[in-house]
Amino acid sequence: MLGYTHFMQLDSFIDQFLAYMASEKGFSKNTLAAYGRDLRFWCDFVCKKKSPVTAELLVDYLKGRRAQGVSYRTVVRNLSCIRSFLHFCVREHLIEADPSFLIESPKLMQKLPHVLSRNDLDKLFSEKGDDLGKKEAIRNRAMMELMYACGLRVSELVELKLAQFNPHQGYLIVSGKGAKERVVPVGRSARRAIQNYLNSARPLFLKGKQSPFLFLTRLGKNMSRQFFWMNLNAQARRQGIKTKVTPHVLRHSFATHLLEGGADLRAVQVMLGHSDISTTQIYTHLSRKHLLEVHAKHHPRG
Repeated sequence: MLGYTHFMQLDSFIDQFLAYMASEKGFSKNTLAAYGRDLRFWCDFVCKKKSPVTAELLVDYLKGRRAQGVSYRTVVRNLSCIRSFLHFCVREHLIEADPSFLIESPKLMQKLPHVLSRNDLDKLFSEKGDDLGKKEAIRNRAMMELMYACGLRVSELVELKLAQFNPHQGYLIVSGKGAKERVVPVGRSARRAIQNYLNSARPLFLKGKQSPFLFLTRLGKNMSRQFFWMNLNAQARRQGIKTKVTPHVLRHSFATHLLEGGADLRAVQVMLGHSDISTTQIYTHLSRKHLLEVHAKHHPRG
């Protein structure tokens, strides 16, 4: 059993834990930031309680998070984060016992990801007359086309280097989670959009300067995730798309439409950069739904 005074010292171990997760597990900056927030929030709770750290206290903490309106999925992530941290502390002999092993991991219902219809995708990639020729519109179109064509994560998209794109053979070399590289084909539509951007818009963003990044802002720097998200939302609103459109929705749409078209699950897993095929299998539920709808609509006795 850990006393709260001992636990207060664990706050100094959080940075060690995050450094370990970055180097050994290859966690992204965003994941590390989320883990750091979760752990410091938990440490503050324990110190305020001035109570021994037990499984019961951890359960009370998680229940309290739910009562505050935190989503079930976030609470599950909180438990996983705390459990990893305590396990690390035991392994490094920073503490003697891990009380979280007494808590059974809750089952997390898989929420089917939202995907865009083909009609909404056509709307998203279309351009208004007053946008034609604008360097920002040309860049945004290329980014959206590439994200959907390759199923990229938004962090992978904004960090792409010019050298990672092979226009002649039509593929990207993507650096994903854990610094793992994968090769993803780029379709004709996306290649045309990128080539148009490279020829007509990117030089205007550079203004005679040099940059290794593929997609640039008006200052000649690579774009932030938030800025791309804002541009994507603005484009969806302009085109009258009523459903939610986020960078991850484009990634979900890529995977689902490939499977609906008959793509092999293993190939989709590789293109998405999933280390475990079970992560990719959630998309088979969506494609199965599509098959049922097609059967019901077109089969004589559907």
